[in-house]
Amino acid sequence: MLSGKSLEASDYLIRRKDGTALAVGVILSVLRDTEGRPYAIVAVTRDITERKRMEQEIQDKNEQLDAQNEELRSANEELRATEEELRASNEELQAANEELKETQEKLVRSERLAAIGQLAGGVGHELRNPLGAIKNAVYYIRGKVVRSELAQKEPRVIEFLEIMDDEIASSTKIISDLLSFSRVGKPAVSPARMDKVIDDALSHTPIPENIELTKKVMASLPEVEIDADQIRQVLVNMITNAVQAMPEGGELAIAASAKGSFMEVEIADTGCGIAEEVMDKLFEPLYTTKAKGIGLGLAVCKSIMDRHDGYIVVASSVGKGTTFTIKLPLKAK
Repeated sequence: MLSGKSLEASDYLIRRKDGTALAVGVILSVLRDTEGRPYAIVAVTRDITERKRMEQEIQDKNEQLDAQNEELRSANEELRATEEELRASNEELQAANEELKETQEKLVRSERLAAIGQLAGGVGHELRNPLGAIKNAVYYIRGKVVRSELAQKEPRVIEFLEIMDDEIASSTKIISDLLSFSRVGKPAVSPARMDKVIDDALSHTPIPENIELTKKVMASLPEVEIDADQIRQVLVNMITNAVQAMPEGGELAIAASAKGSFMEVEIADTGCGIAEEVMDKLFEPLYTTKAKGIGLGLAVCKSIMDRHDGYIVVASSVGKGTTFTIKLPLKAK
């Protein structure tokens, strides 16, 4: 009181004469004389039992709410754990479905390949002979018609003859792929110069005028032990694919060099490129994205490279182009 500090209210628990408890709040006030000197303290006591009861109820309710919140939090965690388990189960099911689908596709391809293997050898030559006769007939008719009055009156005649020629070439390639796939044998290796093999492959592959061809072969390339005919077949297939990827024209670059223990040949084009989802299926038999063909060309290439203890590397960017690199060991095993 003498220090002049403020006096705060306090709560107490007191007992009545009959022994029952009573909650009270005590408010203290200082009394001062006319000169402002404190001379007494007045204590006003108030029954706060009801307030205390309500405070206790509020506290109990808060504790109940806290408990309920904890239960909700626990339930949410269990739900999240269940969702994670369900998500993991769904992912496993999706993976299993994809694997099953892929297995089914492989089974179907295997059955088709078995049928093709049985059919190709017997039918291939029988189809190739009449196609050759048709091709010769078209060549003969074109020679007779090209400068005739009929060609001037009906210019589409020459156009249809060219269409026939293209379709005959496509059919002949399908038959060649079938025969190659059904009878790819052990390579008959002998020392060969890769620049000669590349020139031989280019002589078997017409390059359109709207495609610029560049060839870069490292000087003094060492000879490599290969089956030159089979490797030429690989190069012809890849050069043909590169040309077909550039229908509007572009650049075709072929390079050969010796790097480490491998002979590397790159065939790069500036064509449409290969989508990422297709890359894993490129060398699968009977898989193709072309309107014509049956998807055996690259499968034959891979089979030939495997038999040479070599391999093929593919790099592609959609809309920019593709590079196929074949790698052959400089020393045959």
